[in-house]
Amino acid sequence: MLDDQIERLRELTFDLTDELEKLFQFEAPLKLPSVPDKIDFYREVRRFEIFLIKWALKRMAGSQVRASNLLKLDSTTLNKKIKAYKISR
Repeated sequence: MLDDQIERLRELTFDLTDELEKLFQFEAPLKLPSVPDKIDFYREVRRFEIFLIKWALKRMAGSQVRASNLLKLDSTTLNKKIKAYKISR
């Protein structure tokens, strides 16, 4: 019974990962902040970079090298961004 529950949880985890990847690939519409006239482009780019870095680090269990490969960034660049944005692992 416990083995069945673990297997079902594993399957659900894979299903959830697939759905998140679909969302991440923007198959779902990207929601922009609601503002009357203007959007601070650089603030939004920063927020998105932070989101991507945190997502990659979480997905790669905190490994900066693997996260940089996932993001197709040089590991030095990723490390600089982590320090600049003060992202904790």
